[in-house]
Amino acid sequence: MIRLGTTADLAAASGVYRRASLSNAGDRDNILAHQEYLILGPEGLAEGRTYVAEQDGTLAGFATWAEAAGTLGTTGIMELEDLFVDPDYMRRGIAMALVDRIAEVLRARGAERLEVTANPHAMGFYRAAGFTDCGVVETVLRAQAPRMVLAIGGVRIRGSRLLLRALRPDEIEEEWQAMVASDPMAIAELPQEAAFKARLARSGRLNDGWLDLAVDLDGTSIGRIQTFVPRDRPLPRGTFEIGIGLHAEARGQGHGREALVLLTDWLFEHAAAEVVEAPTDPANTAMRTVFLRAGWQPAGSVTDYDREWIMYRITRPEWAGRLR
Repeated sequence: MIRLGTTADLAAASGVYRRASLSNAGDRDNILAHQEYLILGPEGLAEGRTYVAEQDGTLAGFATWAEAAGTLGTTGIMELEDLFVDPDYMRRGIAMALVDRIAEVLRARGAERLEVTANPHAMGFYRAAGFTDCGVVETVLRAQAPRMVLAIGGVRIRGSRLLLRALRPDEIEEEWQAMVASDPMAIAELPQEAAFKARLARSGRLNDGWLDLAVDLDGTSIGRIQTFVPRDRPLPRGTFEIGIGLHAEARGQGHGREALVLLTDWLFEHAAAEVVEAPTDPANTAMRTVFLRAGWQPAGSVTDYDREWIMYRITRPEWAGRLR
């Protein structure tokens, strides 16, 4: 369970802080030489900026956010000040859950970026959580410590393996090249390049029926999923159409189904969807199988872009029944 911490958690959080800080052999001697670094201040708990994770009644980890130095919150940049998990509870998804909660809280406050000075030993975790490198800084413990940033100003949907998130600027060209090289069976027509890239630059936000998200596996985009509005076929209120494309090396591993279910759930839960549907080429057996395994049903055919497409669909009652 993740909850907002209070000053009553200080003793337990201090124990986690000390044990976690000393658990990394590469840092232990340096930290022990500076005992003052093992004292956790109460400010985050007292000011409502610290969230704690509990398991079986035990405080297993905590995370604290702060306004980035010099910004006064005006630029939407926040700092992940602390992230510690007790060694006895590591590798159970607690750190990821804490990052997700902090990102959710800050997103609601209008923040756009969450930055962190990362422990070099934890960079693999931060990349899996969606952070990217953005420089280095000098700290009291290291001559060079990596700075990393997480874009939080948009839709983020996390599953068991995947994260659906806004595309990063350096991924937009890759997605354009993937679109150019797409199997004609999978896309209706090649969009205009400038408009396509401009749309992806706005990814992560639902706007007039359009939402583009990267499909992220362990910090790397393996494709894209979107909602879209057909050019000549207006959609009824509450209806969303989905398109998905995975890179060739990511196919056949269940990622398409997981991404489809994640976005479908989000649309019903957060976007007032009544119907979620998707067209696919009649010959696209793999995609048709994904729809069926996700609980969707065939719903006739449509003609778009002078081609016939098989429509698959799931309604709100069908989706609610699948959750029971």
